[in-house]
Amino acid sequence: MSLRKAVDAYCKSCIHDPLAGLGNWKQQVEGCTVKKCELFEYRLFDRTRPKKPRTEAQVAASVKAGQNLRRLLENSRQN
Repeated sequence: MSLRKAVDAYCKSCIHDPLAGLGNWKQQVEGCTVKKCELFEYRLFDRTRPKKPRTEAQVAASVKAGQNLRRLLENSRQN
């Protein structure tokens, strides 16, 4: 499983509610507002929006989230 697919699968399992009438899973993930989630920076989003500058703390959190996700991905491959 690729990193993109792992993030998509996690986000979909977290937020997708097909009965909510709030669009498909990609639209629901794009609308996610849980900024404390380690994967928030990696979720699907509208790539046409300009990126905001990130602080050092945000960059460090992104690196940590990426390391955690890599660990999860490696563990899933072993099982």
